Amino acid sequence: MKKLNFRMICFLISFFGMTFVIQAQKALPQNGEFRELSLQINSSASNFVPLEPIPVTFTLENNTSTSIWGHAAFELYLRYLEILVQKPDGSVQKIDALSLLNGRTFVENGLLPPGVKIVKTEVLDYQLERYFGEPGQYKIKAVFNSREHNQKIDSNWLSFTISEPTGENLAAYTLLKEQKNLTTVFWGIGVVNSEKEVQVLERLIGIYPESSYSDYARYVLSSYYLATKQNDQAKEMLNELGKKKNFVYLSEVMDKLSQIERAKVAAQN
Repeated sequence: MKKLNFRMICFLISFFGMTFVIQAQKALPQNGEFRELSLQINSSASNFVPLEPIPVTFTLENNTSTSIWGHAAFELYLRYLEILVQKPDGSVQKIDALSLLNGRTFVENGLLPPGVKIVKTEVLDYQLERYFGEPGQYKIKAVFNSREHNQKIDSNWLSFTISEPTGENLAAYTLLKEQKNLTTVFWGIGVVNSEKEVQVLERLIGIYPESSYSDYARYVLSSYYLATKQNDQAKEMLNELGKKKNFVYLSEVMDKLSQIERAKVAAQN
Protein backbone atom coordinates (compact mmCIF):
# COMPACT_ATOMS: atom_id res chain seq x y z
CA MET A 1 0.00 0.00 0.00
CA LYS A 2 2.84 2.35 0.88
CA LYS A 3 4.51 1.49 -2.41
CA LEU A 4 1.30 2.24 -4.30
CA ASN A 5 0.93 5.55 -2.57
CA PHE A 6 4.46 6.50 -3.49
CA ARG A 7 3.78 5.70 -7.16
CA MET A 8 0.58 7.65 -7.06
CA ILE A 9 2.34 10.64 -5.57
CA CYS A 10 5.01 10.52 -8.29
CA PHE A 11 2.30 10.31 -10.96
CA LEU A 12 0.43 13.29 -9.55
CA ILE A 13 3.60 15.35 -9.31
CA SER A 14 4.52 14.46 -12.88
CA PHE A 15 0.99 15.18 -14.17
CA PHE A 16 0.57 18.52 -12.49
CA GLY A 17 4.17 19.50 -13.26
CA MET A 18 3.65 18.81 -16.97
CA THR A 19 0.36 20.69 -16.92
CA PHE A 20 2.10 23.70 -15.34
CA VAL A 21 4.86 23.65 -18.01
CA ILE A 22 2.30 23.46 -20.83
CA GLN A 23 0.27 26.31 -19.38
CA ALA A 24 3.44 28.36 -18.86
CA GLN A 25 4.48 27.78 -22.47
CA LYS A 26 1.06 28.91 -23.67
CA ALA A 27 1.40 32.05 -21.57
CA LEU A 28 4.78 32.98 -23.10
CA PRO A 29 4.48 35.34 -26.08
CA GLN A 30 5.57 33.83 -29.39
CA ASN A 31 8.15 35.71 -31.47
CA GLY A 32 6.96 37.14 -34.76
CA GLU A 33 8.41 36.61 -38.23
CA PHE A 34 11.10 38.81 -39.81
CA ARG A 35 8.71 39.54 -42.69
CA GLU A 36 6.35 41.24 -40.23
CA LEU A 37 8.77 44.13 -39.71
CA SER A 38 8.07 47.29 -41.69
CA LEU A 39 10.58 49.22 -43.79
CA GLN A 40 10.34 52.80 -45.03
CA ILE A 41 12.87 54.66 -47.16
CA ASN A 42 13.28 58.38 -47.77
CA SER A 43 15.95 60.83 -48.84
CA SER A 44 17.16 64.23 -47.74
CA ALA A 45 16.65 65.52 -51.30
CA SER A 46 14.27 64.95 -54.17
CA ASN A 47 16.37 66.36 -57.00
CA PHE A 48 19.83 65.28 -58.12
CA VAL A 49 22.11 65.71 -61.11
CA PRO A 50 23.77 62.83 -62.96
CA LEU A 51 26.66 61.26 -60.98
CA GLU A 52 25.56 62.94 -57.73
CA PRO A 53 25.46 60.41 -54.85
CA ILE A 54 21.97 59.66 -53.52
CA PRO A 55 21.50 59.42 -49.72
CA VAL A 56 18.82 56.95 -48.66
CA THR A 57 17.55 56.67 -45.09
CA PHE A 58 16.19 53.28 -44.01
CA THR A 59 13.71 53.07 -41.13
CA LEU A 60 13.07 49.58 -39.78
CA GLU A 61 10.19 49.25 -37.31
CA ASN A 62 8.44 46.55 -35.33
CA ASN A 63 4.81 47.66 -35.33
CA THR A 64 3.52 44.33 -34.07
CA SER A 65 2.67 43.32 -30.49
CA THR A 66 5.40 40.67 -30.27
CA SER A 67 9.19 40.67 -30.35
CA ILE A 68 10.89 39.62 -33.57
CA TRP A 69 14.32 38.17 -34.20
CA GLY A 70 16.01 40.29 -36.85
CA HIS A 71 18.89 42.57 -37.80
CA ALA A 72 19.55 45.99 -39.29
CA ALA A 73 22.59 45.33 -41.47
CA PHE A 74 21.81 47.94 -44.13
CA GLU A 75 25.47 48.46 -45.04
CA LEU A 76 25.55 48.18 -48.82
CA TYR A 77 28.56 45.85 -48.97
CA LEU A 78 26.92 43.20 -46.75
CA ARG A 79 24.48 42.10 -49.45
CA TYR A 80 21.35 41.82 -47.29
CA LEU A 81 19.86 44.76 -49.16
CA GLU A 82 18.50 44.88 -52.70
CA ILE A 83 17.53 48.04 -54.58
CA LEU A 84 15.05 48.05 -57.45
CA VAL A 85 15.09 51.02 -59.84
CA GLN A 86 12.16 52.18 -61.92
CA LYS A 87 13.63 54.21 -64.76
CA PRO A 88 12.00 57.11 -66.62
CA ASP A 89 10.71 54.72 -69.33
CA GLY A 90 8.88 52.66 -66.68
CA SER A 91 11.19 49.66 -66.81
CA VAL A 92 12.28 48.16 -63.47
CA GLN A 93 15.80 46.92 -62.92
CA LYS A 94 17.60 45.47 -59.92
CA ILE A 95 20.98 47.02 -59.15
CA ASP A 96 23.34 44.09 -59.52
CA ALA A 97 25.92 45.41 -57.04
CA LEU A 98 25.52 48.21 -54.51
CA SER A 99 29.19 48.26 -53.60
CA LEU A 100 32.52 47.28 -55.09
CA LEU A 101 33.20 45.37 -51.89
CA ASN A 102 31.58 42.00 -51.29
CA GLY A 103 30.97 41.61 -47.58
CA ARG A 104 30.97 38.11 -46.18
CA THR A 105 30.13 39.04 -42.61
CA PHE A 106 27.43 36.84 -41.11
CA VAL A 107 25.37 39.19 -38.96
CA GLU A 108 23.86 38.17 -35.63
CA ASN A 109 20.14 38.47 -35.08
CA GLY A 110 18.84 40.47 -32.14
CA LEU A 111 15.45 40.48 -30.48
CA LEU A 112 13.55 43.54 -31.73
CA PRO A 113 10.82 44.41 -29.21
CA PRO A 114 7.45 45.92 -30.13
CA GLY A 115 7.72 49.62 -30.98
CA VAL A 116 11.44 49.58 -31.74
CA LYS A 117 12.64 51.84 -34.56
CA ILE A 118 16.08 51.65 -36.19
CA VAL A 119 17.17 54.41 -38.58
CA LYS A 120 20.27 54.23 -40.79
CA THR A 121 21.44 56.24 -43.79
CA GLU A 122 23.44 54.81 -46.64
CA VAL A 123 24.59 56.53 -49.84
CA LEU A 124 24.13 55.13 -53.34
CA ASP A 125 27.46 56.11 -54.88
CA TYR A 126 28.41 53.12 -57.04
CA GLN A 127 27.43 52.60 -60.70
CA LEU A 128 25.50 55.90 -60.73
CA GLU A 129 26.13 56.42 -64.44
CA ARG A 130 24.67 53.02 -65.26
CA TYR A 131 21.45 53.22 -63.24
CA PHE A 132 20.79 56.96 -62.87
CA GLY A 133 22.68 58.43 -65.80
CA GLU A 134 19.76 59.87 -67.77
CA PRO A 135 17.66 62.85 -66.66
CA GLY A 136 14.07 62.02 -65.73
CA GLN A 137 11.76 60.74 -62.98
CA TYR A 138 13.02 57.74 -61.00
CA LYS A 139 11.71 55.51 -58.26
CA ILE A 140 13.59 53.09 -56.04
CA LYS A 141 12.41 50.38 -53.68
CA ALA A 142 14.41 48.49 -51.07
CA VAL A 143 14.09 44.77 -50.43
CA PHE A 144 15.67 43.75 -47.11
CA ASN A 145 16.62 40.12 -46.47
CA SER A 146 16.65 38.19 -43.23
CA ARG A 147 19.96 36.80 -42.01
CA GLU A 148 19.17 33.42 -43.57
CA HIS A 149 17.86 35.05 -46.79
CA ASN A 150 14.61 33.10 -46.44
CA GLN A 151 12.36 36.08 -45.62
CA LYS A 152 12.16 39.56 -47.13
CA ILE A 153 10.68 42.97 -46.38
CA ASP A 154 9.64 45.36 -49.15
CA SER A 155 9.84 49.12 -48.61
CA ASN A 156 7.77 51.88 -50.16
CA TRP A 157 8.71 53.32 -53.56
CA LEU A 158 10.77 56.51 -53.24
CA SER A 159 10.48 59.05 -56.06
CA PHE A 160 13.09 61.60 -57.11
CA THR A 161 14.29 63.47 -60.16
CA ILE A 162 17.59 63.39 -62.02
CA SER A 163 17.84 66.81 -63.68
CA GLU A 164 19.93 68.03 -66.57
CA PRO A 165 23.01 69.73 -65.09
CA THR A 166 23.27 73.45 -65.80
CA GLY A 167 25.72 76.24 -65.02
CA GLU A 168 28.42 75.21 -62.55
CA ASN A 169 26.99 71.70 -62.28
CA LEU A 170 27.23 71.23 -66.04
CA ALA A 171 30.85 72.39 -66.10
CA ALA A 172 31.71 70.13 -63.15
CA TYR A 173 29.88 67.20 -64.75
CA THR A 174 31.84 67.69 -67.98
CA LEU A 175 35.07 67.65 -65.99
CA LEU A 176 34.07 64.44 -64.19
CA LYS A 177 33.33 62.76 -67.50
CA GLU A 178 37.05 62.99 -68.25
CA GLN A 179 37.60 60.13 -65.84
CA LYS A 180 37.88 56.70 -67.38
CA ASN A 181 35.90 54.88 -64.72
CA LEU A 182 32.71 56.69 -63.73
CA THR A 183 31.51 53.61 -61.84
CA THR A 184 33.51 54.57 -58.77
CA VAL A 185 33.86 58.32 -59.24
CA PHE A 186 32.70 59.14 -55.70
CA TRP A 187 33.25 55.73 -54.21
CA GLY A 188 36.91 56.43 -53.50
CA ILE A 189 38.66 53.26 -54.60
CA GLY A 190 39.90 54.62 -57.92
CA VAL A 191 41.28 57.80 -56.35
CA VAL A 192 43.72 55.88 -54.18
CA ASN A 193 45.25 54.24 -57.24
CA SER A 194 45.11 57.05 -59.78
CA GLU A 195 46.91 60.37 -59.60
CA LYS A 196 44.84 61.56 -62.54
CA GLU A 197 41.59 61.04 -60.64
CA VAL A 198 43.02 62.94 -57.68
CA GLN A 199 43.86 65.83 -60.00
CA VAL A 200 40.36 65.81 -61.52
CA LEU A 201 38.70 66.08 -58.10
CA GLU A 202 41.16 68.76 -56.97
CA ARG A 203 40.39 70.76 -60.11
CA LEU A 204 36.67 70.32 -59.55
CA ILE A 205 36.90 71.76 -56.04
CA GLY A 206 39.18 74.57 -57.14
CA ILE A 207 37.15 75.68 -60.15
CA TYR A 208 33.60 74.71 -59.14
CA PRO A 209 33.58 74.82 -55.32
CA GLU A 210 29.78 75.19 -55.04
CA SER A 211 28.71 72.46 -57.43
CA SER A 212 26.53 69.57 -56.25
CA TYR A 213 29.56 67.31 -56.53
CA SER A 214 32.08 69.36 -54.58
CA ASP A 215 31.39 68.20 -51.03
CA TYR A 216 31.58 64.55 -52.09
CA ALA A 217 34.84 65.33 -53.89
CA ARG A 218 36.21 66.91 -50.71
CA TYR A 219 35.22 63.85 -48.70
CA VAL A 220 36.85 61.40 -51.13
CA LEU A 221 40.01 63.51 -51.25
CA SER A 222 40.16 63.75 -47.45
CA SER A 223 40.24 59.95 -47.31
CA TYR A 224 42.99 59.89 -49.92
CA TYR A 225 45.05 62.50 -48.07
CA LEU A 226 44.72 60.61 -44.79
CA ALA A 227 45.76 57.37 -46.46
CA THR A 228 48.84 59.05 -47.92
CA LYS A 229 49.76 60.83 -44.64
CA GLN A 230 48.90 64.30 -45.97
CA ASN A 231 47.07 65.28 -42.81
CA ASP A 232 47.18 69.04 -43.34
CA GLN A 233 45.43 68.74 -46.70
CA ALA A 234 42.94 66.30 -45.22
CA LYS A 235 42.18 68.65 -42.34
CA GLU A 236 41.54 71.53 -44.74
CA MET A 237 38.95 69.46 -46.62
CA LEU A 238 37.35 68.13 -43.44
CA ASN A 239 37.11 71.55 -41.79
CA GLU A 240 35.17 72.80 -44.80
CA LEU A 241 32.82 69.81 -44.64
CA GLY A 242 32.38 70.25 -40.89
CA LYS A 243 30.56 73.52 -41.61
CA LYS A 244 27.91 71.65 -43.62
CA LYS A 245 25.53 70.50 -40.91
CA ASN A 246 23.38 68.54 -43.38
CA PHE A 247 26.26 66.72 -45.04
CA VAL A 248 25.43 63.04 -45.09
CA TYR A 249 28.92 62.00 -43.90
CA LEU A 250 29.15 64.61 -41.13
CA SER A 251 29.71 62.09 -38.34
CA GLU A 252 32.53 60.45 -40.32
CA VAL A 253 34.01 63.91 -40.96
CA MET A 254 34.13 64.66 -37.22
CA ASP A 255 35.67 61.23 -36.54
CA LYS A 256 38.42 61.90 -39.07
CA LEU A 257 39.15 65.31 -37.59
CA SER A 258 39.50 63.65 -34.18
CA GLN A 259 41.81 61.08 -35.74
CA ILE A 260 44.05 63.85 -37.09
CA GLU A 261 44.19 65.57 -33.70
CA ARG A 262 45.09 62.33 -31.94
CA ALA A 263 47.87 61.70 -34.45
CA LYS A 264 49.17 65.24 -33.90
CA VAL A 265 49.23 64.82 -30.11
CA ALA A 266 50.93 61.44 -30.42
CA ALA A 267 53.62 62.93 -32.67
CA GLN A 268 54.36 65.65 -30.08
CA ASN A 269 54.86 63.17 -27.24
